Amino acid sequence: MALNRRLGLFIVRIDAGPEFAVFELVSNEVTLSLGCKVQGALHSMLEEVVVHLNSGERIEVVGQSGPLPEEMAYRLLG
Repeated sequence: MALNRRLGLFIVRIDAGPEFAVFELVSNEVTLSLGCKVQGALHSMLEEVVVHLNSGERIEVVGQSGPLPEEMAYRLLG
């Protein structure tokens, strides 16, 4: 996972495969950090809730991309 707190965006790898997705955080009160793992509808471009697998925290997000190659996802992250 990579995170841009200024823009409220983060990238996740989908199912440990070659595809990534970009999400926007709905709330700034989130404890995400580089390398953490989340679970949820990672192919979605709608408002969703993902779960931080270490803390169990439910995180409201909005999908900003469908599945993308890693390079394109990092471009969207800024």
